[in-house]
Amino acid sequence: MPTGSPVSTEILNKPSSTVVQAASQTPTVHPTLEPSATATPGNIGAITYVSRRDGRIDIYAVRLASGEITQITSDGKSKFDPKWSSDGKLAYLEGKDRFGPLNLMFLTDNLDEPKLIESFERVWDYGWSPDGKLLALTAQEARDGPWGLYIFPADLSTKSNLLPDYPYELFGLAWSPNGALIAVQTALEKKTGLPSDVSINRGILVVGLDGSSQNLISRKVPVADSLSWWPTSDQLLFTKYSLTEGQMFAAKLDGSEPSPIKLEGSAACTDHFYFHAMLAPDGGTLVFTQFEPDPKQDWKLCLAKADGTQVKQLFAKEGFTPEIVSWSPTSRVVAFLLFPSSRQSQTLGELFAIDLKNPEPVLLAKDIVLSAISWKP
Repeated sequence: MPTGSPVSTEILNKPSSTVVQAASQTPTVHPTLEPSATATPGNIGAITYVSRRDGRIDIYAVRLASGEITQITSDGKSKFDPKWSSDGKLAYLEGKDRFGPLNLMFLTDNLDEPKLIESFERVWDYGWSPDGKLLALTAQEARDGPWGLYIFPADLSTKSNLLPDYPYELFGLAWSPNGALIAVQTALEKKTGLPSDVSINRGILVVGLDGSSQNLISRKVPVADSLSWWPTSDQLLFTKYSLTEGQMFAAKLDGSEPSPIKLEGSAACTDHFYFHAMLAPDGGTLVFTQFEPDPKQDWKLCLAKADGTQVKQLFAKEGFTPEIVSWSPTSRVVAFLLFPSSRQSQTLGELFAIDLKNPEPVLLAKDIVLSAISWKP
């Protein structure tokens, strides 16, 4: 398997003396973010993200307990969407920008240089299986070629396409907790556009690992960019929205119609539109963003029980939008990126975390690029 250019890394497990941290960027750390008796330090200790803090787009990690910031990549090539496997492998995308040709790379704590897994013309989403032994991605090998749902094995040396010659575009994906299924957002018509284009008719396709089991569980989903599974692996949570509405739905795999989740609780979070819903790993709680249209144009980050009850506001800042929400593996901490609501493509944001046992927002890092964030196992 080919290798990429050497990377000067400061791996997370090295002594704190190797940590790179700007003197002007000292996050405010709340003491309740220390690991609890039921959460190991690895499960709650560090969040990996992408930053342009030194003028280049590189991968960093921040420890919640101390605020120490570690630079992971520094070879001058732009990086996007870092994602850790459960057994400690880090994958990321490398390219000029997020929507151009991309290399899929990976490294581990004991490697001094990243390895090239594969190059693609476009990659929409990817993710590790729950056991860390497989890597799946929705990608296009050639600009005018078909999209595929690709699977790489544990050694990352080969790939197979679960949806060969698939006629439509494929977008976001989510592994079922038991590792047997992959849910993927799919276009249902041939039309050029990004998933944010609400004019494209979409559905949610559930695919087995041999590619033979394909179940279209929902049709006419304008945008479902936040797929997440219940721990039982038999039900999906997704958001469905257009220019005039936004709702959350629970979809079972038995072919029945998806059920809308009716919210009950704080009026600040139950009025207007709901987006980007994400279920906690333990299945008991969900987080979502709520949008109040004209004249306020306000966004809020809200919390609810999985059945839609006990809704409450978690975070709000006038003129800013919470994005890229991620649960800690313990279901205790919510991390998210915050950007100006009127941001341009090059606008940088901030990384926050909220401990649900003491929900005071904690600023962890600045100069953040809009990209995936991931918890280090």
